[in-house]
Amino acid sequence: MVQSELGLARVFGLSKPDGSYRPNDYSSCESPEAMGKALLESVGLRDPSTAEINKAIALNDAFVDGLERLRDEAMELRGVLRDPSTAEINKAIALAEINKAIALNDAFVDGLERLRDEAMELRGE
Repeated sequence: MVQSELGLARVFGLSKPDGSYRPNDYSSCESPEAMGKALLESVGLRDPSTAEINKAIALNDAFVDGLERLRDEAMELRGVLRDPSTAEINKAIALAEINKAIALNDAFVDGLERLRDEAMELRGE
């Protein structure tokens, strides 16, 4: 059974050169459309339409933009707070950064799931 899954993974491009199987690894997506389709399939929407894929791409773009804003804010704060005496402040900032990233991810996944639910309802599934 495992060998057949690995064989299918190789055929569909889901295995890596080291032979490992990573079905949720999006690094093999060669276009935004492939990424959008993979994201929707990861939340259970089979055969997404072009419009659904485009909405998933927009959600992913917004998610990445949010992460980049978070990165920029964190780097700015870290540049200001380089003094070793501010270790506790730096820990608090790091925790806040993690919580913001989690919130961004949650909103992204919620958006994908809403898109899936709307699509499935329109399809009568």
